[in-house]
Amino acid sequence: MPVRVEVGVVVSESFPRTLTNVGVSSTYVASIEGDTSKLRFKVGPNTLRFTKRNQKMNFVVTVKGSKMKPSTINSASLVWTDGVHRVRSPIVVYTRSDGKSASHFSRPHIVFMLIPLMIIHLFLTRR
Repeated sequence: MPVRVEVGVVVSESFPRTLTNVGVSSTYVASIEGDTSKLRFKVGPNTLRFTKRNQKMNFVVTVKGSKMKPSTINSASLVWTDGVHRVRSPIVVYTRSDGKSASHFSRPHIVFMLIPLMIIHLFLTRR
């Protein structure tokens, strides 16, 4: 999940997501691993209990932090686990190296891309 923020703007953005269970009934618990000293991450709810195949559940990833300087990079990982499978999505928060604001940003904005966890889950359950 690359996250690009404006230089000098407080980092605060939430991203609603939907996860589809493609395997058997299971409970996944989210955690954030890595350096969380400069940014705060929250996943809510942080537990998803799937009871059937193709069931969809929503969660929100929130990233917050203080103003960042030019050429700053912070990283961590969102990890979902059911005790057997472990799905890791890297999170990288960075600013432009030249310190300029991106002209198309009208407010603190983060570009957020999430590899669909359902695809990774499908891969893990078919191994």
